[in-house]
Amino acid sequence: LQEIAGRLAGEVRHGDTVARLGGDEFAVLAEDIADDDLATLITRLESAVSRPLPNIAVQVTTSIGTAPITPETTDLDTLLHTADQAMYEAKQRRG
Repeated sequence: LQEIAGRLAGEVRHGDTVARLGGDEFAVLAEDIADDDLATLITRLESAVSRPLPNIAVQVTTSIGTAPITPETTDLDTLLHTADQAMYEAKQRRG
């Protein structure tokens, strides 16, 4: 988990935040990002996680869900629930 956390932190932009939510779940708070820049960030995060881990033969994969913060966003629980649902949808598409 420490290795993955370091990889995620190394791929985000200056000012973005990486936090472990619990277990093997992480959150990235990336402000003022959309469309192509968001897609690029997601690709970098997926690539960083999928690199082989030192001295471990287990292949690590990731599923990423996003949720935009808008003026209508009223609380963190709703935001995290939205991102979590998007993550599960991404996981189902991946198979």
